[in-house]
Amino acid sequence: MASADETSSRKLKDWALRELVSSPEEDSNVVVDVLAKSKDGVAEHFRVRSDGKVTIRNREAPAKEQLIWYFIGAAYDKIADVREEDSVENKELIAETGIKEGTVKPGIKSLTESDYIVQKKAGVYRLNYMKLGKILKQLGEGKAL
Repeated sequence: MASADETSSRKLKDWALRELVSSPEEDSNVVVDVLAKSKDGVAEHFRVRSDGKVTIRNREAPAKEQLIWYFIGAAYDKIADVREEDSVENKELIAETGIKEGTVKPGIKSLTESDYIVQKKAGVYRLNYMKLGKILKQLGEGKAL
């Protein structure tokens, strides 16, 4: 006979599998929905290129703002099947934005701490899609990230 702890553990596992585990297709649909709802007005801030890179339109904007626009652009690039992954390496950010490494790293740290981007592995990050609405609202109101 199973102990109360084993029964409770099994029930929790069953619930987690039923309620929390999603398929890649379900996750992709959530991302598409978030990006579709947020598409108005983003094109004025960046262009996505056929090589999968992002060109920031306002190079005079604060560094963190340029970085977050780069992540948003990479997300749209991925949806357009121009980019294989929605993640961005630090070295790509440095090379493509022209922002110095000594500025990129603290910017990444701040964006990660704010939960606007998530770390996939060392030196590789992606947009936190669930925060995109908040990010765009904040930027639209002229507030610093």
